[in-house]
Amino acid sequence: MAATVLSLLGLLWYHIGADETKVWIKFGRVFYREIKFSELTALKLVVNRLKLYAGKTIINIEPGRFNYSVVYYGLLKELQTRRFELPNNTQPNDPNWEEDAQYWRNLLAERIFVNHSEFFRGNPVELAYLNSLICPPGL
Repeated sequence: MAATVLSLLGLLWYHIGADETKVWIKFGRVFYREIKFSELTALKLVVNRLKLYAGKTIINIEPGRFNYSVVYYGLLKELQTRRFELPNNTQPNDPNWEEDAQYWRNLLAERIFVNHSEFFRGNPVELAYLNSLICPPGL
């Protein structure tokens, strides 16, 4: 019974959101955390869960829990403009960084497309924009 009540409270009070510039989580008025994509220092993968880091601030991205397409777009845009740590501890100065970044561009774009395939089928301009974010910068 207590576990059910706690789960229900969590569903009612736990909110996650994202816009073009940031992602945030909050639990009622007790807890709030946000990360601006422009301040992202690391993207890590822990047991099928992406973790976004901005210094010591961490936000978990659990793909099965919400539709994170806005977050994936934010990450794709950042991968076009600057380097940050990628999963597998790929540091920005690592010679394999661009190869790893391309893997993540492809994966994130695929998740966006799969989540919104009907939208993209009817909106070729938006599909072209998504495809442009897959390409390495400068191409």
